[in-house]
Amino acid sequence: CLILVYGGVLVGKELYQPFWLFILFITFSMASIAFALMWISFFRNKEISMLIFMSIISVIALIGGVLIPIELLPEILQKIAIMLPTFWLAWGIDWVVFGGELKEFLLVNGMLILYMFLFLITGSVKKLH
Repeated sequence: CLILVYGGVLVGKELYQPFWLFILFITFSMASIAFALMWISFFRNKEISMLIFMSIISVIALIGGVLIPIELLPEILQKIAIMLPTFWLAWGIDWVVFGGELKEFLLVNGMLILYMFLFLITGSVKKLH
């Protein structure tokens, strides 16, 4: 995250609001790592796990608004997208680029942290049984 956000300074191309972008990427990274740890607890076979994982990640990125704008999706998929962590990442990036109230940014990061705890607890419970 640090290299991505502050690496542009070394090349001479600064990012817009790098501190807020860094905070957003850190919280999304924590949620992503927690998701991966949860996923590992569900599967024993590495090959099957990786195949299903990559398929699910592609769908999550597509529906969540990372690959295409969420406004281009049908209304039902837009409602489903709100439940995905990538939706909150895309909303956070919009906040960094276009600005907004600080409480919106705190909501985005709060949701990503909530996902992190949800994934960690789900993976831990599965691991215990």
